[in-house]
Amino acid sequence: NWGGIAYTQDTVATISNCRVAPSGTISTTNSCGGIVNTISNGIVDYCTNEARTLYTKDFGGIACYQNGGTIKNCYCNMQSEQAFIVNVAGGFGGGLVGKMTAGTLHNSFARCQVSTTVGYVGIVVGSISGGTISNSYGWQDPSGQKFFAQKTGGTISNCHNYKMDITTGVGRFSDGADIISSLNSNRSGAREWVLNSGQPILKN
Repeated sequence: NWGGIAYTQDTVATISNCRVAPSGTISTTNSCGGIVNTISNGIVDYCTNEARTLYTKDFGGIACYQNGGTIKNCYCNMQSEQAFIVNVAGGFGGGLVGKMTAGTLHNSFARCQVSTTVGYVGIVVGSISGGTISNSYGWQDPSGQKFFAQKTGGTISNCHNYKMDITTGVGRFSDGADIISSLNSNRSGAREWVLNSGQPILKN
């Protein structure tokens, strides 16, 4: 099992302003989190992941498993073809979180291409059974992948997918300019969201 910055975040500490750069490919048959494998307490704030990941059991662009704690103001950008592939039956994959059972995911953005024939993958979260996702967005080119692949519980509010409703009756956005003001008005620190080639990224 693997985490780009830390394996587990289970204290009241904060992981902040960390970046996994787009300079290689991660290939593993186990679980993988771009910043942290598992978060059950504390905060992950203003972290970004831009690495390509292949052939995992479970994967999350920021955290593979969220069992508590808070992820906020985070960004995952994996635009290469098949940026991550879940290849284990029943596996979970999400641009921000693979499997969420508790905690809060807030004011974050994922842009990625995902693939599976046997698991549950979504642009933002693979599976949610508890916790809260708010003011977060997913973008895939080409469009079509779902915001989440499986939902058995939890709450999702003010969340949108690029050119595709995440659930019946929920709105969508057509470009980054539609959501940049919302990301900035909901941020909790000094770093701003800015547009880069039409998509939101965190300003260095």
